[in-house]
Amino acid sequence: MKKLLIISIVLITFIGSITAQSNYIDGVWKLTDMKEAGEVYPVNMHVVFNAAGEINISGANVGTWSQNEIENTFTISCPYLGVLEGENKIEVLNDTELKLSNANGDVNSFQKISLPKNKELINKITGDWFFEKMERKGETNVVGSLVEFNKNGIFYIRDRVFGTWNYNESSKKIILDNKDFKGEYSFSQPNKNKLVLNLDETNMYFSKIDKQKIINENKNSGLIGTWEFKDVPYAGATTFISFNEPDEFKIMQKEEGMSSKFGGVWMFNKKQMSLIIV
Repeated sequence: MKKLLIISIVLITFIGSITAQSNYIDGVWKLTDMKEAGEVYPVNMHVVFNAAGEINISGANVGTWSQNEIENTFTISCPYLGVLEGENKIEVLNDTELKLSNANGDVNSFQKISLPKNKELINKITGDWFFEKMERKGETNVVGSLVEFNKNGIFYIRDRVFGTWNYNESSKKIILDNKDFKGEYSFSQPNKNKLVLNLDETNMYFSKIDKQKIINENKNSGLIGTWEFKDVPYAGATTFISFNEPDEFKIMQKEEGMSSKFGGVWMFNKKQMSLIIV
């Protein structure tokens, strides 16, 4: 009976350690370089390993991952991760770092930038916003993008990882870590629907949005599909606009001898019967 009890305790401890290790993987990681045969190749890549075993890069699912806790291996199926594709040995795995060695012995390191569940950010900034414009050194640029200050500490622009954010309770400032917007920003919030971030000569203007409301109104707008416009934007041109769910549109303009393509975000407002395309 005593031996059985000891075995049970050992099994519980072993299973608990496997579960804890698995929980480290789910999140957003940063890869700054790749090593192959002694050579170091700089990269700047945000990689999302999600709980479903999918790999997301730049807002798109591009591969899969799986972890074998018993063999201590991490298998990647993703051509974008080059030398890491295939089975790798886990050298280090904790809540901030993942080190993998491939079949050739090259060790590559990921740094986790998303927050663990027990440190998630729940405050008045957390949520979805419309990034209206930015003023920098007297010049105003219209941005027009959907952004999210996610509770996991990641700043997303149109569902793509753009950097990290945090809120400093003592200084009452928002900390952004991104090559374009890096530093501690003071902010003004005259009401719950507006946010202005300020640093030196830079001001960024945001308005609060209900992302699910946009998705629902777009879906029921009657605009989903492809529309054709003759002689738009000028005589002789034909323009096709495709409104897709949940909020992306694509435009193709054709004229004799040439064509062009571009796209962006669209939002339908049923109450005002208005359409915003950015």
